[in-house]
Amino acid sequence: MATSIEKLRTSIDPIVTSLEYSLWGIEMISKKNGFLVRVYIDCQDRGISVSDCEKVTRQLLDFFEVENFELGDYTLEVSSPGLDRPLFDLSNYQAMIGEEARVVLFSPFDGKRTFTGVIKGIEGFDIVLIANNEEIVIPFSCIKKAKIVPNYDGI
Repeated sequence: MATSIEKLRTSIDPIVTSLEYSLWGIEMISKKNGFLVRVYIDCQDRGISVSDCEKVTRQLLDFFEVENFELGDYTLEVSSPGLDRPLFDLSNYQAMIGEEARVVLFSPFDGKRTFTGVIKGIEGFDIVLIANNEEIVIPFSCIKKAKIVPNYDGI
């Protein structure tokens, strides 16, 4: 992969912000014929529509072309993080305090690889979950992937 996710984030965050959205996260998924670059955008005030995604897509494609950004063969997808939003970094966890999350680890921690609990907070570089009335502290570096467990009661 010619471009790291962090370099990509640093490059496109000002573009997304200038369009009055926030950059929630980025995934780069290896495919047979290149990469799928999935960019998640959010808007605290009103959520994200298809036209919002189209607007950001056009701006990013123009940026990649003008800047000759080294992505190789790629497909760009701009999306809302949705109700079951993936959690990419500590700021995502901070924004979701009080929400239930499912966290999958690279290797077992206390004999388990998957934890589901309410995000209590962040302590340094650790995520604090409450699961089964127990506080679980998980180092962020041990997390393979995580996402919010949607609560459909209010919908």
